[in-house]
Amino acid sequence: VALVIGLCGACRREELYSLRVQDIIEKDNSCLLVTLADTKTNIKRVFPVVNEGNVVNPVELYRKYACLRPKNVPHDYVFISYRKGKCTVQRVGIHSFGKMPSIVAAFLKLSNPNEYTGHCFRRSSATLAADADVDFTSLKRLGGWR
Repeated sequence: VALVIGLCGACRREELYSLRVQDIIEKDNSCLLVTLADTKTNIKRVFPVVNEGNVVNPVELYRKYACLRPKNVPHDYVFISYRKGKCTVQRVGIHSFGKMPSIVAAFLKLSNPNEYTGHCFRRSSATLAADADVDFTSLKRLGGWR
C-alpha cells in the first residue's frame, strides 16, 4: 500500500511516515483520495489513487490492509509494522520507507538495488506522468514542485 500511495502521489518518505488514517478517503469503490497536509513545502497536496487496469486494485488493497489493523493501536498513523505474521501497534519507521525501493529492487533482481532510495517514489512518479504526456503544470502540482 505504501508503494502504491508513494508512487501515485510522488511522496517523500516523510510524507508517508506522517500519513494518518483520516487522510485517506474512499470514493465510489474505485478511488482513494489522499491528502498530504504535512509536506516539506508546507503546501497541502491532494491526489487520487485510481483503480485503472487489471493488475492491482489499490482500493481493495487498502481495504485489506486496513482490516489487518489491530483495534488497540494507540495512534492514527496509517502505516504500522508487520512482524511474525501479524500487524503490530508500532509505526513503520521513516528509515524503513527509505529502504523500501531497494528491497523491491533486490526482490526484482535489478542491478545495483542499493541505488534505489526513498526518493524513487518521487522520481518514478514524475517519469510515469511525463511518459503519459501530463502537462508541465500538472506535473509540478503532482510533486509540489515550483
